[in-house]
Amino acid sequence: MRTKIMVIAVSGLLLLSACATHTHTVGKGAQGSSEVSKRQYWVMGLFPLNEVDGGKMAGGASNYTVTSQMTIVDAIIQGVSGLVWSRTVTVTK
Repeated sequence: MRTKIMVIAVSGLLLLSACATHTHTVGKGAQGSSEVSKRQYWVMGLFPLNEVDGGKMAGGASNYTVTSQMTIVDAIIQGVSGLVWSRTVTVTK
């Protein structure tokens, strides 16, 4: 019974974590469908391990949209490692 409750709880957390999305519009926003994605890694959400810059990913474009979200892959990385958290940053221009 305890294992069943644990599986349900973990499954629910994985589903809810995929809903954490932040979108930022720069200029008029994305004018096309060209996308660039990178994964940003953090130690327990406090200290960045790498730098992901949406402006650099846009490649000099003045109109683009930056979306930062926790995908299911990010949730798995966090669940397996425990200390390393990640988010996927996508720039659409």
